[in-house]
Amino acid sequence: MEKEPENGKEDKKMDHEDRPGHRWILLAVTIGAMVAALAVVGAALIPSGPAAGSIRLPFSRGAKTADTETLHTWWQDNAEKQADAPVKDQAVRQSPFYSMKVAPAKTPANKFDSFTYLSLPRSGNPKIGYTEEDGAEFAANNDMSMSWSTFEYAADALIEVSLDTGQTINSADQVTIRPTGLGFDKKLMDDHTVRITVPYARTGYRFSVEFQPQQVTVYNDNTAGSGHLTMSPAGGASRVETEPRNAMMVFAQPKMDTSREDGLVPDKEAENVYLPKPGKLTREELESLPDHVDTLYFAPGTYYMGGQYRSELANVRWIYLAPGAYVKGAFKFLSTGDTDFRITGYGVLSGEQYVYEADTTDGYKHLAPGKGNCWSSCVKMLQFQSPQSGPKQTLLMRGITVATPPYHSFVMYGNEDGDFQMEVNNYQQVGGWYWQTDGLELYKGSSLRNSFLHSNDDVIKLYHSDVSVDNNVIWKVENGPVFQWGWGPRTISRIQVSNTDVIHNRMWWRWTKNHCIFNSSPSIIDVDSTATADTTQEMTDVSFVNTNVEGMVNCVIRIYALEGMKRVTIDGLHVESWNKMSPEGHMNNFTAFTDPSGRPVTIGNQVRDHEGLLIKDYTVGGVTILKSKGNWASNKLGRLDFDGRLWENWDTE
Repeated sequence: MEKEPENGKEDKKMDHEDRPGHRWILLAVTIGAMVAALAVVGAALIPSGPAAGSIRLPFSRGAKTADTETLHTWWQDNAEKQADAPVKDQAVRQSPFYSMKVAPAKTPANKFDSFTYLSLPRSGNPKIGYTEEDGAEFAANNDMSMSWSTFEYAADALIEVSLDTGQTINSADQVTIRPTGLGFDKKLMDDHTVRITVPYARTGYRFSVEFQPQQVTVYNDNTAGSGHLTMSPAGGASRVETEPRNAMMVFAQPKMDTSREDGLVPDKEAENVYLPKPGKLTREELESLPDHVDTLYFAPGTYYMGGQYRSELANVRWIYLAPGAYVKGAFKFLSTGDTDFRITGYGVLSGEQYVYEADTTDGYKHLAPGKGNCWSSCVKMLQFQSPQSGPKQTLLMRGITVATPPYHSFVMYGNEDGDFQMEVNNYQQVGGWYWQTDGLELYKGSSLRNSFLHSNDDVIKLYHSDVSVDNNVIWKVENGPVFQWGWGPRTISRIQVSNTDVIHNRMWWRWTKNHCIFNSSPSIIDVDSTATADTTQEMTDVSFVNTNVEGMVNCVIRIYALEGMKRVTIDGLHVESWNKMSPEGHMNNFTAFTDPSGRPVTIGNQVRDHEGLLIKDYTVGGVTILKSKGNWASNKLGRLDFDGRLWENWDTE
């Protein structure tokens, strides 16, 4: 006689067919068998290439992609190649401006297709439900865009980038790779294609490929007030910067470990993993998962939430976006009890279906006039909630691309000074067209490395201690600075920033206090007051090493100190040139604010004690700026218009 289950209940283990997402696995197996059968019939149609199993050839598009130990490229079968209008829900926008192929350096003739994505200002829409400025006007009115292509590699590679606009070049010298310090080899392949050698690096590379016919110059028309941006030099307009009308970024990513030893790729057959089906994502599907499911695995394909839904996840702590996964939507993590969050994979999370400042409390319409700001209610691409007290939380974010955010791309609410520690690596933000498309705020103990950020507001927010930032590429749009630690008094220390390349910026002087490369803005409570400091708080032991600013820029330093400062170093600040606006637009400021009673914050003495602000190896156009040379002042090349009362509190070397 068989033993009856205890408590009279059937003791049944979850078998393979009961696992969440199994229906998609069965579907994949069935489709795989069909493709295999078709391959026998159509073998003669497949181009010659490497050994069987190392390429994938989607019949619908004829793209040849690689999937080997040293190279992985992918394709989107449901692409729409256009830059004129919104794409269908289940479609991915393909760039009509650029295309790219990748080959192993050892076998240059063995070329594989790498899909080239495209982000447009407002995703090709007009302003929907509002008429006020949104920050995307200049880019939209001048038909600007950002294309990008991503591939994984584990050995030197050759990429061929083609300009598909009909424009031509006759020399590889007409193609600029930024950051220019990479020094990659270039070779002209034909009148619109350049081959670039990309050495393998465990950190990967992020770079812009710029064809001379695509370069346009941006001007300030110098009309009343701050002027307006234009592409016309008429009427005495001043040059602001030069950039491609249609940008092309390449993200060469290190191969991600699929053995799960590094915790980067989940086991899609595990019981705690759910595989959504490509297509529409609904609240009923994502927010009614069994309690034991804590991981979402998005396989290659296109997924969409629509413009009136943002997923709120109660138990999910890990989202994996496989290469070729393209998810239109946003995620809010509700759990304050989970301690190990992960967002990994080389897929794309796109905000293209949301309007600017989509208000979740008002049908996802644009924030209504009179509601002030929407920090709490507007869609953020990724939003977390930290408990006011409790266990330390960690977030591992590796590989993903966030495209076309409608507002902040990443926030954590709750105890912002608590234990929410982020490790961000090989992260990309593209299509930051709107105001408030900030980059990342790094919480206590966090790090940001080997990433690319295209942003139209504060790019990297240094509001917390024990932060490390290294090897990042910045494309700055009009609003906000690159590094921000102001808006309110703070106690922060032990911040290390190194190897930052600002490859473009469109900053101009619309509001002088929230600009430049390094910025501590006045208090958000009253940006015009100089009496909003807190003399009990202090910024100590902060260093910025090797900051390279390519092209033209309006200013580099504006510090309105809301707290004391000691041992702050800017070491290796290299500016190619100032833009051509009037000199007062270039002024670099350093001043100590007071508290409401009139007491100024304390800045360490740098000249005597080496305890203040040190600016070391500061160059403009290759010329070293030094106090001793007399070229530091506001009317000189250095453009340092620092408060005279702080003469002893800063120095140069």
